[in-house]
Amino acid sequence: MDTAVDSVAANAKAVFDSRTAGDVASLVFDSLVDANDGPEAHRLSFENAQLTVEVDVSISDDRVQIDAELQPSESAKAVLHRYEVDLSLVARVVGNRFSFGNVSHGLVRLSFENDTGDQAIYTDWFRI
Repeated sequence: MDTAVDSVAANAKAVFDSRTAGDVASLVFDSLVDANDGPEAHRLSFENAQLTVEVDVSISDDRVQIDAELQPSESAKAVLHRYEVDLSLVARVVGNRFSFGNVSHGLVRLSFENDTGDQAIYTDWFRI
């Protein structure tokens, strides 16, 4: 039992230590917890003083679809970061919406930047 607890604690510390400079939009709603939704289609909400992000997650057997909306829609691009993977996915924000399709399961976070790249806002890490 201690080995499993130690492993979970080590993973949690590693995620905490992998923070990036920039503002954080904190998780304020997760329909898996707050509304007892099933994992195959659930919603997440992240907020900070500048931004609200509403995320719809649709899960199939081996892939995930992420559709999201920003308020306000000042960001020019959205980036999907995978934990412990140097490769990120980038999507243009059109209007106030963006999507990532055919994403594999894992621990991820989103970030948002304007055209000049001088401001970045990151969500908390979440599992898909």
